[in-house]
Amino acid sequence: MSMNSLTPNTEDVECLHMEKIQELCTDRKARVQVNGKLSKEKTLKEGVPQGGVLSPTLCLIYVNDIIQNLPKHVKGAIYADDLALWCTEESLPTANYRMQEALNSLQRWTKKWIVSINPTKTTHTVFSLSTKKLTANLTINGQRLPVEDNPTYLGITFDKRLTWKTQTGRTESKAKSRLTLMKKISSTNWGADEKILKKLYVGRVRPTLEYGVTAWGSAAKSNFSKTSKVQNQAARIITGAIKSTPIQELETTTGLQSIETRRDTKILCQAAKYRRLPNHPMHERINKRNKKRLKRCSFTHQTILLEKEDAELERQEPIPIPVTVEKPVWRGHHKPTIRCTIPGILYKEDQSGPVMKALTLEYIQEHFPRDTWTRVYTDGSADKAVRNGGAGVYIQYPEGEEEQISTPTGHFSSNYNAEVMALLQGAKRVLESPHTASKVDFLSDAKSVLQAVHANKDKELDYLFGTLYTLTETHETVLQWIPAHCGIVGNKTADKLAKEGSKKDQQSSSTTYKEAKHIIKQYQQRKWADQHPTYNKCDPYYELDRSEQVLIFRLRTGHNRMTHHMYIKFKIGSTDQCPCAAGAMTAEHLLQTCPLYKVLRKRFWSQPTSLQNKLFGCLDDLRRTATFARETQATI
Repeated sequence: MSMNSLTPNTEDVECLHMEKIQELCTDRKARVQVNGKLSKEKTLKEGVPQGGVLSPTLCLIYVNDIIQNLPKHVKGAIYADDLALWCTEESLPTANYRMQEALNSLQRWTKKWIVSINPTKTTHTVFSLSTKKLTANLTINGQRLPVEDNPTYLGITFDKRLTWKTQTGRTESKAKSRLTLMKKISSTNWGADEKILKKLYVGRVRPTLEYGVTAWGSAAKSNFSKTSKVQNQAARIITGAIKSTPIQELETTTGLQSIETRRDTKILCQAAKYRRLPNHPMHERINKRNKKRLKRCSFTHQTILLEKEDAELERQEPIPIPVTVEKPVWRGHHKPTIRCTIPGILYKEDQSGPVMKALTLEYIQEHFPRDTWTRVYTDGSADKAVRNGGAGVYIQYPEGEEEQISTPTGHFSSNYNAEVMALLQGAKRVLESPHTASKVDFLSDAKSVLQAVHANKDKELDYLFGTLYTLTETHETVLQWIPAHCGIVGNKTADKLAKEGSKKDQQSSSTTYKEAKHIIKQYQQRKWADQHPTYNKCDPYYELDRSEQVLIFRLRTGHNRMTHHMYIKFKIGSTDQCPCAAGAMTAEHLLQTCPLYKVLRKRFWSQPTSLQNKLFGCLDDLRRTATFARETQATI
């Protein structure tokens, strides 16, 4: 049984004398300072200021204890001003009694703190698999609460049997309404190209399909498939495909993972988070393998089934997520200098390796001379970017000494974690070494790690922060990004050491939540890539305009409006033959052998050209094919 949307209405707070305000502050152990003498006639006529920076915090403090004194077996959850209470019992009368006790407790709280409950937004629902009609009798402030068969809490719509049919239906309807915009800005021969349409879908439509999916993702396949159909429709809009085009072809061309795959990824990530939160209500349930008594699936059972697909996911030892994090405060000159760029360095595709190497070496020699700086080259490596990590450190001291460190970073280790461990090992070593100069420069190609250190927001970098903070108290410290794989000797040495470390015995299988999430996503991406081996994000197809993309896609897949496909697939027409009567009207026949377009083909391709080059060649080849197809005026 659940009671939804008990909403404290702070705008209807009754007037309070200053004596009552002081009582509230005393009861909540808060301190206030009052300047001057306040009259007893002063009253509180409003809640917290709208738009105030502290208003949300003050409101949360005010209502924080609303569910702390609930009766036994009744649980509650509150988010801002939305409150939900529920209890689970075998008999309805017992559940009714416990929920009424909870409502009475809530009513006493509202009277104590002069808060009113909005009765129009307060309902109750009985959840049961029984086919009988079950009703409860719950009252608050003398008014009987109305029944709501499909309550909505935080945007998720429930139903009495938890089939999620209503939720999936509403999700489908909302997402389809957003697809209208995609249809408005494109057609088969004009409009936005694949890149723009895909960005619009990913940013505007797909979030609607995935909101709260970890809660309702256990819906029956017949209900959940509604969301998949919306993505398939969006993929057809993006590619200009006709309805008969296989989903595999649509996903391969658009690079979109299926909604089911993304749901599974989110469920695994959520389960990994629960395992690292010992005080969370779901922690015990997710770690306890209960027997499945019902045919209906649940979040826990979905997690078990998904983890069985990859044994590596079950071998992880979770590292708890810290509730509070103590980070060192960078003070003045003790803060390390972090530089994530080098003047003149462009993207790899826009600049050759030798040019990047020359600019980098010149910059290092100018800003970090070998005779006055200790240079620490660091690098990290991991197998398939998620396991068997290794950290490599190559140190050059001013007096000419050199030192190399190669260590494993754990059986489950991402490239990111390996890079962090390399920085940590390097910082520890220069602190211990008697050869370290007063100036230390860390040279790393891990820009993401340097940016995280600069932002000082990553909870999982505390151990690195502490070591760097100790180092900056006695040494001038700089963290400098350098480009990877462009021939810099120090970087190449560190990379070699990191690969050696990844091949050593891995002692640890523990993972943080961030690492676990990265491993899960990498696993799902590899799984998708194995199912779509022909996906190529560098395909010149993506550089064509809208009309060209539609023509090439339809010619490639063979799912088009040519006579052969319409006759074979839909039984439209009396034959699949080309008007030339020399063969079936297919893409190959049109582009290679049809005598009706022999002269036209000779004008576009003076030399014999294979069908592969015409449909999968370079950008000029694809544009030539699209132009030829348009000039034939064939129905494609």
